[in-house]
Amino acid sequence: MTNEELAQHLAVIRRSSGSLTPAAVVGAAAHPTHPLHHRFEWDDTEAANKYRLEQARSLIRSVQIIVEKETARGVKQVRVRGIANVVKDEVRQYVPVSEVKTDADLSQQVLESIRRDLGVVKRKYAAYSELFAQALAEAASDQNKTGTLV
Repeated sequence: MTNEELAQHLAVIRRSSGSLTPAAVVGAAAHPTHPLHHRFEWDDTEAANKYRLEQARSLIRSVQIIVEKETARGVKQVRVRGIANVVKDEVRQYVPVSEVKTDADLSQQVLESIRRDLGVVKRKYAAYSELFAQALAEAASDQNKTGTLV
């Protein structure tokens, strides 16, 4: 299915339901003949297992640590994600940030992830160039005031 076809199907769902929400999409796609039906897992056991895996990922990502950042007004304690998603020993896994910082390969993986994330943000907001530029200017101004973007 092309991007244009997907956009058309979603537009139809929006018109028929009054708004485009995940619940509206699932509701429409539940019909076996709907063009989006095959994009979903309809086996409840399999779907439940996949959802539990996503809950576990979310739980792992929720772990935070406190780091100290130098600012123009002194040292500030900041909460940040405490576990990183990397490939170690040929297995995709989560590793404490303290371990990532001491391993050149893991640090490189995180750096590449940061670069990808920045590219995603740039593409996500490309249609809003003026608002994006405003948000960047505000973030830079905040950084100048505090010495950190975090």
